[in-house]
Amino acid sequence: MAETITSITERLLAEVPEQYDTTEGTYTYDIEKSVAVEFDNAYDQLETVRKQSHVSTASGTYLEKCVAHFGLYRKSATYATGNITVTGTSGAVLPVGSKVAAGNVMFTVNDTVTIGDDGTASAPVICDTAGTQGNVLAGYINRFPVTISGLLRVTTCVRRPSPTAAARTGRSSNSERTSPTSRCSFARTMCHTGSTCT
Repeated sequence: MAETITSITERLLAEVPEQYDTTEGTYTYDIEKSVAVEFDNAYDQLETVRKQSHVSTASGTYLEKCVAHFGLYRKSATYATGNITVTGTSGAVLPVGSKVAAGNVMFTVNDTVTIGDDGTASAPVICDTAGTQGNVLAGYINRFPVTISGLLRVTTCVRRPSPTAAARTGRSSNSERTSPTSRCSFARTMCHTGSTCT
């Protein structure tokens, strides 16, 4: 049964000698209740420590520390990558670091490219934000947030089923502990030091 301020107070008052008045409102009662409040706070903190010390109930950074003893670490979110096709005037340049966008999702151009005689050029891009929001479909990257001279249009290249290489979100606490007591389960859901995470 969980401790409460009332139950703690009653236990403390039970230890006071009978010659002292312990009814509510007396000095003795107030002193013991003040102590009970602090005990209640301490019990709450101890319960938090207990929960955060076990893989089956820990969360956040506490869970990361628990599984770190096994050489396992949370997978971080990754950045979606892909290629764009830019249309414009022959000889126009798309500088490295330029921005393109799919709605409000921004991508950065990773290499300087020059528009060829056919009026197009292809350039690699990486999403500015880690996570799955950068996993956009063909044609979704379709605008320059800032106008670049000589460039008319931009679109996502259709070179593979997913026009941007899939990014992932960071592992949640629940996905890190498919089985609280099995290290093998952690190996399936988290990365070992020095290994390639997928």
